[in-house]
Amino acid sequence: HTRVVGIDPVDSNRLYIGTSDHGLVKSIDGGKSWKESVRGMSYKANIYDIAIDAKKPQVVYVINGKVGFEVAGVAKSSDFGENWIQLNNGLKEAMYYTLLPDSENSDVVYVGGEGGVYKTDDGGKKWALKNKGIETVTVHKLVFNPKNEEIIFAATDKGLYKTIDGGNSWGKTHTHEMDLFTVVIEPSQHDTIYVGALQKISLKQQGGIFKSIDGGRKWINVLSVRRIESMAILPTQPTIVYAVSNDHDYHDESSGKGVFRSIDGGLSWRSVNDGLSVLKGFNINVAPNPPYKLYLSSSGSGAYVAVDPTTVTSQ
Repeated sequence: HTRVVGIDPVDSNRLYIGTSDHGLVKSIDGGKSWKESVRGMSYKANIYDIAIDAKKPQVVYVINGKVGFEVAGVAKSSDFGENWIQLNNGLKEAMYYTLLPDSENSDVVYVGGEGGVYKTDDGGKKWALKNKGIETVTVHKLVFNPKNEEIIFAATDKGLYKTIDGGNSWGKTHTHEMDLFTVVIEPSQHDTIYVGALQKISLKQQGGIFKSIDGGRKWINVLSVRRIESMAILPTQPTIVYAVSNDHDYHDESSGKGVFRSIDGGLSWRSVNDGLSVLKGFNINVAPNPPYKLYLSSSGSGAYVAVDPTTVTSQ
């Protein structure tokens, strides 16, 4: 499985792919060739997330884990992934899923997973627990408010949480339960938020994509499927939203429905699966620079790229 694609914000030909069981690989030619990139890591089997410094792209963080999906940590490279150091000081032994570095100062990084959120102010040398109000949840995705990075949203197995003070305290944005895997925020309309959820039939919780236009207080279900794993908004045309589905916990209920796209801000959705050999994905993201290529990491079938996300064939 490929779990996540990391894209250099300066040189889009420099790519990183995190996998299950085969660690991290990197490319400097846009994906034509790849080489292993795990030297110095303590955990070399699984990579769950990749974060690249927006201003110093030689600085890369990854969440790396042991075989067995039981323990993960954070590793850092300062030379484009040639060498790594493990940075687990202060992190409890648990699973972690999401990294969020400050866009102005990559010594400030948040990591989320089982038991909440940790933060470092010194490039990962020490981590401090920042989970007041979020102690009993599993965090699957962290994102900043595009206008103010003191405001962070956390997609969790209990719903969407928010901090307005850089992680010192957290509160839930809504009252009902949702098991969320991802969250994205419209870059120019900061109260417009999309989340991807897992259906829980026994608890009467809907799955699919939910949209809020009031900062996460009220939600409407805009696409009903079993499980949405990851979402991305096209920076140049924020009404274009992509989402990727994955396996439900029970395989006979759903084996994934592939990639969905909306061109009208979530009002309607169509499948865009031409060229995909499997319909289960882990992560979908857009390159941070032109031509804004769209990358998909998939379950058991490598990684895919759409060169022009505005014209991906629908079916």
